[in-house]
Amino acid sequence: MSHHECSPIRHFKRPEFANTGAHPIGQKVYSARIIALGSLIIKERLGLSDRETLQIQENPYLQFFLGYTTYVDEEPFHHSLLTHFRERLGLEVLAEVNGWIAHAALQAER
Repeated sequence: MSHHECSPIRHFKRPEFANTGAHPIGQKVYSARIIALGSLIIKERLGLSDRETLQIQENPYLQFFLGYTTYVDEEPFHHSLLTHFRERLGLEVLAEVNGWIAHAALQAER
């Protein structure tokens, strides 16, 4: 089973975390399902700091995991946004995601 098949990102379709589209002014809108959750998974899986997680910029495999269709040579977001992502998702959602990952791992072992 591939990492993509085990990834909880494909399950993360809650409307409150959907990308609301680009806004003409203000901060860039990030998809919680892809960028936020995927970045946190990469950070924890690879044991990286928030700053080190930005190696996504240099790694086409990590970009593919996040749903990029082509290689992009720019920082996906400022490292401080990972704190915002964690707060936005909350402990309940992160616990649910951990459950999805554990379930997928058990299924892969069978």
